[in-house]
Amino acid sequence: MLRPGNVHSADNWREVLEPILARYERTGVRRYFRADAAFAKPEVYEYLEGRRVLYAIRLPSNEVL
Repeated sequence: MLRPGNVHSADNWREVLEPILARYERTGVRRYFRADAAFAKPEVYEYLEGRRVLYAIRLPSNEVL
């Protein structure tokens, strides 16, 4: 799902993601979620892991890493 370019990508993430995941929950299809660094939040990880969704989320830039 693409939203307008002026929307911060993680704003209202749950409202956007829940209906999409619900649509495929009982299909047996393996679900993947790929996102930019705006989604690098513990609550997003926990939500996806709780629903057995595989994910790849870019981490924000970090001078140490």
